[in-house]
Amino acid sequence: MEELTAQLTPPGSKLGRVSSFKWAFQKKKSCAEILIRIQRLESLIGLALQQDIFNTSQVIQNDVSKLPELVSKTEVIRNGVENIRLDSTSQLQRTIREWLSPLNFFVTQKDIIVNQQEDTGQEILQSEIFKSWFTGTKTRLWCHGIPAAGKTMQAAIIVQHLRESYQHDTSTGVACVFPNYKDRAAQSSANLLASIWMQLSYMPDVHPSVSSLYRENTSKGTRPSLAEVIIVLRFELRRYSKVFIILDALDECEDGIASDILNELCRAGPNVNVLVTSRYPKGDQPFFEHSPTVTIRPLEVDILRYVESRIKSGNRLYRHIARKPSLREEILDSVPKKAHGMFLLARLHMDYISGEDSVQGVRAALQSLPEDFDSTYEDLLQRVFAQSERSVKRAERLISWISCTTRSLTVKEIQTALAIKPDDTYLKEEALPDIDI
Repeated sequence: MEELTAQLTPPGSKLGRVSSFKWAFQKKKSCAEILIRIQRLESLIGLALQQDIFNTSQVIQNDVSKLPELVSKTEVIRNGVENIRLDSTSQLQRTIREWLSPLNFFVTQKDIIVNQQEDTGQEILQSEIFKSWFTGTKTRLWCHGIPAAGKTMQAAIIVQHLRESYQHDTSTGVACVFPNYKDRAAQSSANLLASIWMQLSYMPDVHPSVSSLYRENTSKGTRPSLAEVIIVLRFELRRYSKVFIILDALDECEDGIASDILNELCRAGPNVNVLVTSRYPKGDQPFFEHSPTVTIRPLEVDILRYVESRIKSGNRLYRHIARKPSLREEILDSVPKKAHGMFLLARLHMDYISGEDSVQGVRAALQSLPEDFDSTYEDLLQRVFAQSERSVKRAERLISWISCTTRSLTVKEIQTALAIKPDDTYLKEEALPDIDI
């Protein structure tokens, strides 16, 4: 362009008109050549720009093709961050629940129900009295029965029935309490009521007021008071349109604790249905004065089902019956008859005869089955002390541990207790006794 400009610039005025006239013709050829060169350059620049545009579009296209992958990775990151947040929130809520309620009756109920014999305990569920409580016509129901009649199992069956019936209904809550005389230290009024709150606190999350209560108490190293637990529980009960609460073995609670629980629950409101099991009739319980009562007694057919299941699951007993089929009817006749409607006694009888190593031994055991708990336990102790001296000493230690502990021991804990000697400074794994002792 500079060259073309120079060619197009006319000479100065000192050359005169003639020179200026000659310049126009002299530079014509030079300018034409320069214009051709400019056109070529223009073409080259155009081609270069087209190539550059193409390359740029390819780069953009490649980047655009990666957008779904980038979006997917972004979504993964976002989900990861959200999961971390939810995990953190879930962990905090689990910590709050465990702090407010040291008792977890979800676990207790599950441990009980796994031992249920199929199709047993259905009589009460089909009764008109239970149905009126279940539908809300009656909000109080008192169930009583003799010791070992299966009251705790019946309570667990009722809880299972309720949870299955309302598993898809978030407006209905189910909670249960299974007191254990072995764990009375932890079963205070506050802890038992808090355990009810804990079972209802999953709708959907722990309320912020409970989180505040947790932070306030943990910062001071204190536990929630009974009054604070009652406030929390009352709020939780109001979040449901209907709540079913099953209190098992109320007679195993101390009088003051039982009164605290009944007073609070029976004043909770018309949306709360309470069912109690006890060894005793309701008597003069003020909140159950006009409520119906049910007597818990296992049907003979339920005990027969249990005995039948023990026969099938016991290898030794099953082999005896295979050799002598008539033995089956003898067992099905004797055990339920001498159990007198007590599941525990039927279980002890089956434990007894299952240990016999001959058909004759089983028949002799059936003839001598005791018909009450005192005689049964006396017979068991006689058999224990009839063993070798070493076995008797181990049995005495085992009975001492089981009798004197403030809570139920696990099998591993019992093994450890039996393995440790007074002068031991550490646990010797090889000293652990076999589970089947």
